[in-house]
Amino acid sequence: MIGTATVDVSSGPAQASVVWPGLATFTQHDWYVKVTDLEGNSQISPISRFTTGSDDTTPPTITSGPSVDFTDHEATITWMTDEPADSRVDYDGSYVSESTLVTSHSITLTGLTAGTEYTYNVTSTDSSGNPVTSSDYTFTTTAEQPPAAPP
Repeated sequence: MIGTATVDVSSGPAQASVVWPGLATFTQHDWYVKVTDLEGNSQISPISRFTTGSDDTTPPTITSGPSVDFTDHEATITWMTDEPADSRVDYDGSYVSESTLVTSHSITLTGLTAGTEYTYNVTSTDSSGNPVTSSDYTFTTTAEQPPAAPP
């Protein structure tokens, strides 16, 4: 048993609250209420469940990048964060994301148009839901090369 509360209801209905300090974060907990009157009659509520969150409110920091390496039809954007986080690149109304939590991020954009300027930013969100988003950056894919003339 983690916590109990005794409430005097001799003057009518009452409300009670119980604080459970020290619960592990991101952990599922089951709880129920047992009520006993002055004659010793008891009732037990159905079991309820909750999952604790985290008190972490600090977003990751982008420690390196983002940087981009591109060709005529694709671009790979990389960056580093100081804590594990997911990866997302937003660009010109589209996005590509990866949910795996990492500190070294790499997202490849495919199907780009040759010789076109793209605006992008990166976002990483840690396991507590704290996001960090970079400034906007641009790159221009290389122009498509015409086929080589036959010898």
